[in-house]
Amino acid sequence: MNIAVVYPRREPGESGSQGSSSDPQLFRDVALNAPTMLWVSDEHGAVVFQNEQYLRFTGLSAAQAMAPDSWLNVVHPEDRKPAMQAYTAALKVHRAFAVEYRLRQHDGRYRDVVDRAQPRHDAAGQFRGYIGATFDITERKQQEEALRASTMAIENRSHELNVLYALKSDLQVCRTIEETRPVLIHYGEQLFLTRPTRIYLHNNSRDLVEPFLNLNSELDPAEMFPPEQCWALRKGKIHLEQVRAGKPVMCPNGTRCGRTAYMCVPMAAFGETIGVLQVDLTNIGDGMTPASTPTPVADLERVGLMAADEIGTAIEELKLRARLRNQSIRDPLTLLFNRRYFMETLEREVYRARQGRRPLALLMLDLDHFKQFNDTHGHTGGDLVLKEFGKVLQATVRGGDVACRYGGEEFAVVMLDCPSDGAAKRAEEIRNATMKIASEYHGATLSGVTTSIGIAVFPDDADTIEQLIARADAALYAAKAAGRNRVQLYVAGATTGNSAD
Repeated sequence: MNIAVVYPRREPGESGSQGSSSDPQLFRDVALNAPTMLWVSDEHGAVVFQNEQYLRFTGLSAAQAMAPDSWLNVVHPEDRKPAMQAYTAALKVHRAFAVEYRLRQHDGRYRDVVDRAQPRHDAAGQFRGYIGATFDITERKQQEEALRASTMAIENRSHELNVLYALKSDLQVCRTIEETRPVLIHYGEQLFLTRPTRIYLHNNSRDLVEPFLNLNSELDPAEMFPPEQCWALRKGKIHLEQVRAGKPVMCPNGTRCGRTAYMCVPMAAFGETIGVLQVDLTNIGDGMTPASTPTPVADLERVGLMAADEIGTAIEELKLRARLRNQSIRDPLTLLFNRRYFMETLEREVYRARQGRRPLALLMLDLDHFKQFNDTHGHTGGDLVLKEFGKVLQATVRGGDVACRYGGEEFAVVMLDCPSDGAAKRAEEIRNATMKIASEYHGATLSGVTTSIGIAVFPDDADTIEQLIARADAALYAAKAAGRNRVQLYVAGATTGNSAD
């Protein structure tokens, strides 16, 4: 585009009153000194007039502004082609146009501007070029960008809150800690995207922190570590650190937490520390600089704190729920299942055995002469024998079998998918192991413990739960009547009286 700067001047003999709307000098003064950059082009697109505001803005002299391509040279290199394309496209059809680009000002910095132009015509209606104005819209663009950033931040936070709410809802549905794994993987990928993320939990004795979940991690397999090695757990608050070559790290656990930068967030609930959430911050940019404005690290820090709170609370609630359930279904002395759990299990498993047409064996066990033993050694000694017998049952029954304390010195074992010969063989193992019980008590050895065992099998010996229990009991009484310390299968039609103790 050829540029010629033309300054209109009052011709000799021109007259006009100062301030009159018909005074040509007034219009020239307005054009030259208007606070907005004004320009005029001819029908070929060459600029024939640019006012003083344009010269002040660009820092060009009148002679420099007259040079060919002067305008194009002060347009930002990235904007030259699209700006020229917009101008020439409008020129071809003589239509009005508006185009945005960056224009270099006198100090070398670029400002955002918009050119708005209307076609001008002569008295005969012939196109004679454009009359245009160039407006500095830098502040407007900055405000728009700030508004976009603010809107995006609001949308991101809304998304984060929605994901965290969904995470909380799904964690509440979980019944065991193990069930939380797929939930945490699903929502962890939404919250932390592809960033390697790990969750560590305290073990039961709280002397180690063990890996629970490893998401998107390309690091070596996570290892357990003592809690005192983690600065986040020491401080009880979030810890961020960069790992620099040749520079020591503050956290003793730092070298295994991330490649170049990491964030560790302690997880706690109800006053108890549950574990730690660890996020790799490698390639995060300058967000690790404390003096920086809000950055991805600040966003991750906020999300990490909220996620750690939800995860910690959910896991602690599941632990508490598990403890309460365990207390409700376990006998506190022997740690075997209690009678309530026995009845629930038997009802469920008899139904499954009926559906699958598979045998289910029920063993009823009683410690022989336990009342005399209890009278001789006291309740503490008797409790010690009951605990040892509980250990015998836990050690000898199969993994899927259910051993329970039925009441007092009487016990029961539900054996799944087990015919009578298999049940009898397992009962003999229990009987033999019972005779080996020997416990130290007040300097004496408590030994000579024996057990009698009765067996009934569903559906061979019984059609209902009540029948199964009654016939296993009948077999137990038969074993006692026959001399105790023996295994007795239920025999239909056999009659036995109740044998105390």
